[in-house]
Amino acid sequence: MSLISADQARTQSQSFDLTQQQVLDQIAKLIDGNSKVGKKEVVVQFLKSAVSKQELENSLAQVRGAGYSVELIEAKSESEKFSVKINW
Repeated sequence: MSLISADQARTQSQSFDLTQQQVLDQIAKLIDGNSKVGKKEVVVQFLKSAVSKQELENSLAQVRGAGYSVELIEAKSESEKFSVKINW
């Protein structure tokens, strides 16, 4: 694989965005994999630049609806990530 230019990397970073379904898919994959190795919780992080708080909350409502305990961990306001703790 060849190295892309810094301009191309910046362009790709700025256009990165997650849909609610992609957020839900990532959470589902983490729960599935971690539960198979005996874990009872996961912490997942999403870039604030990639998903809005409203989109994240909508996805988390679906996770709660499936019976999981979900906690949005409040980090420093300047943090660039949302952190979510999910228990089962």
